[in-house]
Amino acid sequence: MWLMIIAVMVSVAVAACLPLLIPTAGFAYTNWQIKQMLSSVSEEELINRTKDLPEVKAYLALYPNPVMNIDKDYHIGVDYSSTSCAYHKKYCDSSEAVKAELMVRINLSTGYPQNSAWGCNGSLTISPLSDPVLIDEINRGC
Repeated sequence: MWLMIIAVMVSVAVAACLPLLIPTAGFAYTNWQIKQMLSSVSEEELINRTKDLPEVKAYLALYPNPVMNIDKDYHIGVDYSSTSCAYHKKYCDSSEAVKAELMVRINLSTGYPQNSAWGCNGSLTISPLSDPVLIDEINRGC
């Protein structure tokens, strides 16, 4: 009898903890995938895999010499960002510098670009790769 009560209590405790354990397991798997990717591909190679994308070319035409960063937070991404007025082709008040970002997410299974996001002064548009609407938004600039 006592053994049955203990078994029920353990079952209830495990069932109560499952919602907490499943996201943790998923997060651990994602971190493992990120570590595997970064151990097999250099950051320079990840950047090179994005340079021929139309959205990257459009971004670089408006914002030459951006800061490039490999984002390793919950995913892998190649982020291009520019906040300096010197990089903009239009007038920019240095006290209110424009912040333009292009983020290209890398598929953790293939190691190649998956989608992209254009950020302009806090607004964010996420699109499939080479989306003409996104490219038009980038071409308009911030």
